[in-house]
Amino acid sequence: MVDVEKIDIERLKNPTALYHLLDPKPEKLDAFADKLLKGYLYFSDEFRDAEYLRALVYDLYSRRSFNLIYEMGDFKGVIGFTDVVFSHKADMMLKMWDASIWGPDAVGQCRQLIEYIIETFGLTRVGTMTADPRVVRMAKMVGFTEEGTLRRSFKWNGKVHDEILLSIVRA
Repeated sequence: MVDVEKIDIERLKNPTALYHLLDPKPEKLDAFADKLLKGYLYFSDEFRDAEYLRALVYDLYSRRSFNLIYEMGDFKGVIGFTDVVFSHKADMMLKMWDASIWGPDAVGQCRQLIEYIIETFGLTRVGTMTADPRVVRMAKMVGFTEEGTLRRSFKWNGKVHDEILLSIVRA
C-alpha cells in the first residue's frame, strides 16, 4: 500500500532535469489545449473541438482522479500520468510538439520518470494508446511493450487509423 505522507513532494515536482510538473496557470493550460487541437493524430475527429479540449485539459486539474502532467523542457511536449490508481495502474499520455528535444538524454530521463512514478505509487501497470507511429516508437524506446491493435478505431481528417495499445507491466 502507498503511504502518501511519505511521498517526497519536491522530487515529485521535479523528478529529472528535463521533466517538471506542468504549472496549471490558465495561459499554460490554454496553450496545452491548443497544442492538442493542432497536433497530428492527438485526438480523433469527433473530439477535435477547441472548447471540448480546453475543458478536458482543465479537468485534469479539477476532477477527483489523480493526475500528474509533466512538461518536457520549456513546454516542448508533455508526459502525463492520468487516472492513477495507487498500488495498481495509470494511463500515460506522451505528446511532443518539438521533436528536437527527443534525444538519448530525454529518452533516459523519460525512463527514469516512468520508473519513479511506478515505484512511488506502487503501480503494476502503465498503459497508453495511440494512432501515431512516432509515439509508438517513442513508447517502445522507454520500455513499453505492444499489447494489441484496435483496428480502424481512430479517425483523423476523415482517414481511419488503427490504434496501438502499449504498456509496462510489473509483477
